[in-house]
Amino acid sequence: MNSKHPLIAKYVNEDWSVNWPADLTERREPARLVLGAWLVGKQDTWIKTAQDLMEHPKPRHPYPRNHKASEKDKAYRDVLSTLLSEQKQTCLRLVREVANKVLFSMLVTFDQIKYGRVALQIVLDFDDTGRQEVIEITQTDNDLHEDLFHWVELFSGFADEYKQDLEAVFDLPAS
Repeated sequence: MNSKHPLIAKYVNEDWSVNWPADLTERREPARLVLGAWLVGKQDTWIKTAQDLMEHPKPRHPYPRNHKASEKDKAYRDVLSTLLSEQKQTCLRLVREVANKVLFSMLVTFDQIKYGRVALQIVLDFDDTGRQEVIEITQTDNDLHEDLFHWVELFSGFADEYKQDLEAVFDLPAS
């Protein structure tokens, strides 16, 4: 998390608790930040999984028993361990790009569905009182997909890599 960014400093504490503004309409901005943080965090998790498969010929924590997941893990690691370092980096670049484009495409679908509009909400639960408040995060002038690059800059552990990927013109390694 980029805690130096003014929006993060304003709304999000180090423990990820949120300083919700008193005005309900002002809560959209931090609600969208929370959504973005969680979406980018999930994306990062799967990129880290791919990175682990590429970089380690054996899992860090062995599977307790043999099953489909362990067999698939082993098959991936066996093949990926034969790649050269440059090839692995190209594969990781591809994984990052595909993961980001999938998320971007999903957000575009939410923003531009042809049947109407998708309403995404965060329902805040307050204390033990049972009181709830609903924040509709899609009711703004900005579409969600327009925020994705900003969310990646703020929340992704791969923000620098994404930036390099966007700026880089690279040659694919020879087969």
